[in-house]
Amino acid sequence: MLQVSMVLQFFDIEAPKVQEKNNLELLSENHVPDIKLLSLISEDDFELMTEQWLFSMKNKYKYVKRIGGSGDQGRDIFAYQDEDMKILDIYQCKHYDKKITPSDIYLEVGKLLYYTYTKEYVIPKNYFIVSSKGCGASLTKLIENPNKIKNSLIQNWNKKCKASITSNKQIELKDDFKIFVENFDFGIIQEITPLKFLEEFEKTKYYSTWFGLRKFIRKTTPVPSDTIENKELTYVNKLYRAYGSVNNTNVTNFKQLSNKHQEHFYLQRKCFYSAEGLKEFSRDTLPTEETFKDLQNQIMIPVKTQILCNTYQNGIECLNSAIQIAQTLNIGNNSLKEFLTTQDRTGILHQLANEDENLEWVNNE
Repeated sequence: MLQVSMVLQFFDIEAPKVQEKNNLELLSENHVPDIKLLSLISEDDFELMTEQWLFSMKNKYKYVKRIGGSGDQGRDIFAYQDEDMKILDIYQCKHYDKKITPSDIYLEVGKLLYYTYTKEYVIPKNYFIVSSKGCGASLTKLIENPNKIKNSLIQNWNKKCKASITSNKQIELKDDFKIFVENFDFGIIQEITPLKFLEEFEKTKYYSTWFGLRKFIRKTTPVPSDTIENKELTYVNKLYRAYGSVNNTNVTNFKQLSNKHQEHFYLQRKCFYSAEGLKEFSRDTLPTEETFKDLQNQIMIPVKTQILCNTYQNGIECLNSAIQIAQTLNIGNNSLKEFLTTQDRTGILHQLANEDENLEWVNNE
């Protein structure tokens, strides 16, 4: 387990809140370039965005923890690559109304040196500086030359670090600690530029809540194979019952269908796979499942209301009525609306049939 000292307080990175935006905002064209918008956002918004980004890194890291609270314009994120917490990356996230200068990071680097010297935590493999406006030219030059940033820090130690690393004592740069600093590998200090940050953030499910879905393109829907997959069994069996109800026969497999119904069955499977593709697209680009569930509900409620209140000669007639309703529905405010195809609308019916045992095409009464 991570050893927590009396000086440093560690907090797990928990699932961050999603910024409250309605779906019309997500659908609207954002004419402000992402890099410009990033430089304009507030401190609170940048903090939320970086926590969303780092929370998403839990797939890359075994443990992701933050240090300290909010309000100090800086946040350390500790990201451990291994179970033993011996391989560490540190992310120093800062929000200023200007580019980061050397004076802005002397104290942060001083803390890094002191707490690794005292073995509060291991020396990180990488120490990343992340900010909404990036590093200024003077800091960039120092980062590019490890010896320069070391010498500059040593020169500014008494002014920037000595009395500010801890609240209970002054940290003198002398003796073994000075030797430690002089031999420290300052090459681990790197910048994640705003552009690089955006490239990484775009890979997360949270990107669309800030910048919309305009950059995303749905993958090509796969063609159904000849084999019925396990995820299809429920809606497929309901289709078999619907086909069997036409001639009052017991249909249990594809080969029992007429040529016309075989073609109809294949088209229903294509629609199902299309809807599954939209579901996957939603899962990859939106932070929660609620948007896709809302889309399903917008189709399910009017369809189910209609078929429960009507009598049909057979299951195919009932299914075709449901398809007609699904195809003509006016979908309301939903950020997936612009990606919804006619195939998706029918396919969602079969998704719903998979999930709802009471959604049947054949009246069992």
